[in-house]
Amino acid sequence: MKHKLKEWLLRYGPAEAISIGISIIAGLLVFAVSRNNIAVSFISPWIQNIGFYCIMAFNEYSRMRKKHGKNFKNIHYWKILRNLIIEFGPAEFFDSLIIRPFWIFVFTSALNNIALGVLAGSLLANVSFYAPTIVSYELRKKHLKD
Repeated sequence: MKHKLKEWLLRYGPAEAISIGISIIAGLLVFAVSRNNIAVSFISPWIQNIGFYCIMAFNEYSRMRKKHGKNFKNIHYWKILRNLIIEFGPAEFFDSLIIRPFWIFVFTSALNNIALGVLAGSLLANVSFYAPTIVSYELRKKHLKD
């Protein structure tokens, strides 16, 4: 299990850290313009998603490019997209539309601090996000070949 935890941390940790940082900055900017926690609750997670999935897509592309080398073909782009949808799709639907905005709103309101609220809301939302994501990732590795 220790090996798996290390694998998951290396897979998701850098993208998560960078995207939460981007989300906090976005939340601060949105609040500065709108003075509205609801706007922060919806816009900062979407900005976080853009950063997170850009990094994850690049990592998946790099991994597949390294694996296939000169045999990398256009079909591999579709496999990258397939892999990302399988791994993140089930968890992302509820996370982006309900869970993450809810927790960010709760924490930005309760703490009266946008940066801490976005951070706390994102970290709590990650619990419900990564449980199905990791299951999907492990099933994908077991049943799908690149």
